[in-house]
Amino acid sequence: MFAYYFKLALLSIKRNPILTSLMVAAIGVGIGASMTTITVNYAMSGNPIPNKSDQLFA
Repeated sequence: MFAYYFKLALLSIKRNPILTSLMVAAIGVGIGASMTTITVNYAMSGNPIPNKSDQLFA
């Protein structure tokens, strides 16, 4: 089944290389933007109030 899909992908690349490259680029940009958003969210949510975190639940 994988070989069939691979063959279809190669045919699509040969038939329409510009459209295929645009699709691959769009998927890459989407994955990159998602990973950047997740990384920034993870970095910013580590310690919200650096000097007062231990006093919040005293």
